[in-house]
Amino acid sequence: MVGGGAQIVLFTTGLGTPTGNPIAPVIKITGNARTAQTMADNTDVDVSGVMNDTERSKQAPGGCSTKVIEVASGRPTAAERLAIASCDPSSQPTI
Repeated sequence: MVGGGAQIVLFTTGLGTPTGNPIAPVIKITGNARTAQTMADNTDVDVSGVMNDTERSKQAPGGCSTKVIEVASGRPTAAERLAIASCDPSSQPTI
């Protein structure tokens, strides 16, 4: 996607996969409450409330939209804060 011109990547993760990109920021979104709790420092948006019925599905996209605007305005993503930006999995930091 980035090679095709994407400026920001929205990446959904269930297990908290530590991924980033050296060219474009990667916003990690999880719908897994356990991942949201145990890997809070490695995810950007938690929509697990939709999965456990504590949040309406119409509310969840607002969190994603807000995060995209923040990142487009210069706020670093979790991957950027943790310096996870390599495309080579063997060079990823141990989390």
